[in-house]
Amino acid sequence: MFNSGEYCFNFVGSCNGLVCSLASVITPSGRKIWLRFWNPATRLYSKSSANLLVDVRTDPYTHSMRGFGYDHITNTYKVIVMCYDGEGKITLVKIHNMGDTCWRDIHNFPAPLVARTRGRVRSDGVCVSNNLNWIVVSNCNSFRQLVIASLDLVEEKFTQLSLPCGFDEVYLEVAIEELYVFLGVLMDCLCISYDDFYKGTNFIVWQMKEFGVQKSWTKLLNVSYHDLQVDCKANKWHVLRLFPLRMYKNDPEDE
Repeated sequence: MFNSGEYCFNFVGSCNGLVCSLASVITPSGRKIWLRFWNPATRLYSKSSANLLVDVRTDPYTHSMRGFGYDHITNTYKVIVMCYDGEGKITLVKIHNMGDTCWRDIHNFPAPLVARTRGRVRSDGVCVSNNLNWIVVSNCNSFRQLVIASLDLVEEKFTQLSLPCGFDEVYLEVAIEELYVFLGVLMDCLCISYDDFYKGTNFIVWQMKEFGVQKSWTKLLNVSYHDLQVDCKANKWHVLRLFPLRMYKNDPEDE
């Protein structure tokens, strides 16, 4: 899909069978970013998108979060790139519609929210109910906590979603930098999974039954690592993390 060279390649996401990949290269004027779309079923891929130029001269350690989703109202595939500096401050939010010749600005990213710069970070957004979602940090009222930044692909506006109320107890045990929260989709619903990382006692999955409704968070799984008979602290340098891969409503062997 891309020519080899001094490029950096990233998988942005997949949607309705379409795969989006991103390439970037450092130039004298900044970091140049462009996209390509690929349909594995037909083996066809698009031409390179319009370039997005990010000024990295003031902060050479600029990072980004990305997302790929579908706007069902305008029948448009959209790609989001959010750049942030070394302290996590969001410096740029751009959106590109597949087939367009430009990138557009989104200005309403909530000011108290910053990207995670330490710990385990997932940079690709999760698409649920026409919204792209990322785990970020809220610095509101000098209290740091993890929240979800959610972008409505139709309205192109951000909102903030809270994690389950039961998640608050995790902050009492683990520093926020050491906590890895995996954002995903189960049965078309937004879900989060996590453990206590270095302590490694339980693997927990919450599911948001109704998107955007805080009270709909439901604890789906709470599994002790002791019951799984796995050593999550095999050595100082390697920590085992578990992620939900697939869930069956019924035993597939009985079908």
